Amino acid sequence: RRRYPAPAAPSEGAWAGNPHSSDAAMGAGLLLHHHLGNPASAVERYRIVLALSPQHYGAHYQIATALLASGRVDEAKAAWARFVPMAEAIGDTASLDGAPAALKR
Repeated sequence: RRRYPAPAAPSEGAWAGNPHSSDAAMGAGLLLHHHLGNPASAVERYRIVLALSPQHYGAHYQIATALLASGRVDEAKAAWARFVPMAEAIGDTASLDGAPAALKR
């Protein structure tokens, strides 16, 4: 995992400059979650994405995994329960099968 200093985090900067962009908020969330190791802050960005675009497929998946990584297991399971029907509707078995075990219980 590469570490980026805060000022060099382009997605976070893009989101700050355009807080009404679901793409920028998603990029910031992914950066925080997967590159900076800050899933709790990522959850807030994913919530923004979902407020702007309630059916955003990736944000539903990512918020569940970020909540889990933040130790918020009950919230993660609830988020996962909202994601599963979306994945089933498009036949995304890879995401369902590859989910962390704690979400599948």
